[in-house]
Amino acid sequence: MSVVLRSGWELDNSNNSSVIFKAKIPQTLYGVPGGGTKQVEIVNNISTGNFDYYKLNLLGQRESQPFLSYNASNDIPTIKNLSVYEEFYDTQNGQKQFSTAIKSSKEATLDLAQLNAGTDPVSVRNYNTIKAKPGYASLGNAATAPPLAPGPGADPGSGGGADPQAGTDISGATLTSFSENEKANTLEGILRYPKKHTGDYDYLMIQPIEYVPGFGVGAIGGLTVERASSRISRQKTSTGPRIYLPMTSGISETNSVGWGEDRLNPIQLAFGQAANNAITTARTGQAIDAIKNLFTDLGTTANLIADDPRLGPAVASYFAGQAVGANFLGRSGIVLNPNLELLFQGPKLRSFRYNFKFTPRDADEAKEIRRIIKTFKKTMAVRQTPGSLFLGVPSIYELRYIYNSDETGDHPFLNKIKPCALTGFNVNYTPDGSYMTYQDGSMTSYTVDMQFDEIEPIYNEDIDDVDGTTMGY
Repeated sequence: MSVVLRSGWELDNSNNSSVIFKAKIPQTLYGVPGGGTKQVEIVNNISTGNFDYYKLNLLGQRESQPFLSYNASNDIPTIKNLSVYEEFYDTQNGQKQFSTAIKSSKEATLDLAQLNAGTDPVSVRNYNTIKAKPGYASLGNAATAPPLAPGPGADPGSGGGADPQAGTDISGATLTSFSENEKANTLEGILRYPKKHTGDYDYLMIQPIEYVPGFGVGAIGGLTVERASSRISRQKTSTGPRIYLPMTSGISETNSVGWGEDRLNPIQLAFGQAANNAITTARTGQAIDAIKNLFTDLGTTANLIADDPRLGPAVASYFAGQAVGANFLGRSGIVLNPNLELLFQGPKLRSFRYNFKFTPRDADEAKEIRRIIKTFKKTMAVRQTPGSLFLGVPSIYELRYIYNSDETGDHPFLNKIKPCALTGFNVNYTPDGSYMTYQDGSMTSYTVDMQFDEIEPIYNEDIDDVDGTTMGY
């Protein structure tokens, strides 16, 4: 099949593939008009919808590694080289340039996928797959999908080789997915405080994402439930801009497991064995016999205890005391052996608390702080469904400690965090004890206190080898 090109785009011959294209676009340094421009090369893949941004050297050749990668499956761009990224997109104007570049790259990728969607099922399926991904949904809805050629032996009217699972709602998406007006959309795809800094540094990255339910709406969804972190990782969709905040004091983690006291005295044990025998009989399909045997066994057990010359009087005192709410047995100088033991009761969830103080140093930073606060308030808020019959779950959050501005890996000496719910968010607009503003009305400082709770426990399998290169969960 011949390849159809879009104006300004060409095949990326270095990959020897018919689905990878490249184009060069001029980008203004720091987004400041008159500040000079440099070429950035975009390399996209029309079978996945992903694309990378490369800086070009003085010879016009792209560097070996991209400084930014875009993942269409979760609609999240990942910075691979912060210093290069900031050359183009650091300022407020730079952020607008970044948003424009990402949107244009999406449009070009979708257009190339549509232009090259011929009659073969693979190219058509590639286009339909990209169009349905979170990053392209708003663009793809306006486009007309090419017809998919029926597979061998398929009914031409049935969609032929289409994925049989397509259109099957297994997650209740009609009620739980975020609409565009429910997302914390902003012209700036990344928010950060402090807004200006030099060189690589460590920071806390927070990304609001969509919660993925375990069951479909109105359905049990089977006898097994997929772990929350697994289904969210597979279907990760952003609901707001990525936020970079400075490392703060008090970074810690607390791991706990549920253990509790449990008692089983001899009388409970004896009657429990009788009940267990009845349940075992019922499992064989002999329910009537099980009921008969239960009463027989209970009576036999009671008679054996009552007829025992050592146990009978003590047991009589015990039940007499139970009848009137008094400890007759204890007044006799003995108690039933409770067989007290500490037993495992289950896992517990971790919480993470952060406190940040924001002090804007100029008007741009004051607006950035306002955007950060509003993003958290909007994404943590409960959503109303049409007709207000149900309420939709708020966003959850991906939190990562980033070391030396490298988002490709985990911090080597700080814990990892599973997806979290924001359960508390407090803003103090007068943290210095008095009301003070700048000329534009911005507060001179703010303090923000946040509490995040992980949505699932930490399991043994989540923590890698003790000799691993990270702290693990």
